[in-house]
Amino acid sequence: MAQVHYVFEGPEDYAQCYLFKNKGKARAKARELKADKDFMELVDDEVAFLEEGSISYTEGFAVMIGSDFWPGEVKAMSADQFRKLAQGADGSFVYYTGDIKDGTECYLDSRGNEYNGSQPTIAVVDGDYEISESIKTTFKFIPTFESFVKKF
Repeated sequence: MAQVHYVFEGPEDYAQCYLFKNKGKARAKARELKADKDFMELVDDEVAFLEEGSISYTEGFAVMIGSDFWPGEVKAMSADQFRKLAQGADGSFVYYTGDIKDGTECYLDSRGNEYNGSQPTIAVVDGDYEISESIKTTFKFIPTFESFVKKF
């Protein structure tokens, strides 16, 4: 069972989630954010949020921000549970599987997401997939018109 420590911060219009393997690094990032007095005033006024914690997961975990997920949320779940949750929902949703690189940053926004460190397996913004699992397909060979004409 893998574990991830996170620090999730943001005002109403975007969110930034920092993911760590090391709990000490996560605490250091939280202290750095708490040192910004202007940001902490917004948190006190409930215009922004700052969440920190850790989760254990077997299949994967989701990072979520949206109207139903205020403040942002990090939750262990399966890929099928993630797809059901993100389908048609308002907000940004990212799903990671396996180990992450220490210090991975996940920027969530209604206009699109950005990632530094580990790339997510699935990313959905307002019900539209930005990143999706690859589906293995096989193609049937269909000859071109030119190859057909050359035979005759």
